[in-house]
Amino acid sequence: MRAATLVVAALVLQSLFSFCAANSISASSTFEVGTLSSPAKYKVWALQVSNGCPVGYYYPGIISNGLATIRYTHGTFSRQSIDNATYSTTTSVGASAAASYYMVFSSYVIGSTTCQIGIKIGSESGTVQLNTLDDLFDNVKYIRIIGGSYLSAASVISAGYDGGSFEVQEVGIHPACPIGTYTFSAPQGGDHASIICQGAVVDTITYSYQTIIGANLNTAYNFWFALKPLVNSPNQICEISLKVARSAATGTQSMYNLQELFDGSTTLSIVNA
Repeated sequence: MRAATLVVAALVLQSLFSFCAANSISASSTFEVGTLSSPAKYKVWALQVSNGCPVGYYYPGIISNGLATIRYTHGTFSRQSIDNATYSTTTSVGASAAASYYMVFSSYVIGSTTCQIGIKIGSESGTVQLNTLDDLFDNVKYIRIIGGSYLSAASVISAGYDGGSFEVQEVGIHPACPIGTYTFSAPQGGDHASIICQGAVVDTITYSYQTIIGANLNTAYNFWFALKPLVNSPNQICEISLKVARSAATGTQSMYNLQELFDGSTTLSIVNA
């Protein structure tokens, strides 16, 4: 478990909070429909990403002949391999979408089943085999997904929500966090709080219930929960931040009864559409 107060991280990540539309492939991607290998042999004839894919950069690469991979980063840590796909180096492809080879990468995302990226690989001209695919999947060109996740207007937990003697003053969502429905749990007089999705604890942080909080942002306590946008990308994290204050207009109190707010059933909803 990790201490909840991460002041430096908070300052950095505040600039990353997003209230954006549905995720999509950015025009600044260097791996896109029409991208050619170097030398010009292969061409990307089609590219599809599922709406649940977290924002960030996705780099196609080759591990060995017949084994491709895709690596992910949202810029905080180094690239992490999130899925591999096998193919035959003797497969022949032509210069059209219909004559292309369709390769799919799939990675599990908490709260939204899977992130799928499909690539149709064909030739620049004529018929060629996939025996030098590393000329196209070079670990340098990337698919950039933009947009981002944000707090749903229908979310129960949002700024101003009262849970017993506690009030949520502010909610921050990192744009790479998976869409879905989350709940929070903390024992009475405990020292830890958990965030839960689909019945599974996805992060637990420590705090002191003796911490004194007031009734405004300046005296609120900031809970930072860290989640993995893609489950099989262990070094990538995103943050969900809740600033918790006393619900009464004046005075102070401890967080002994935090279970009134983090009751395991009141929901926070994240969407990206």
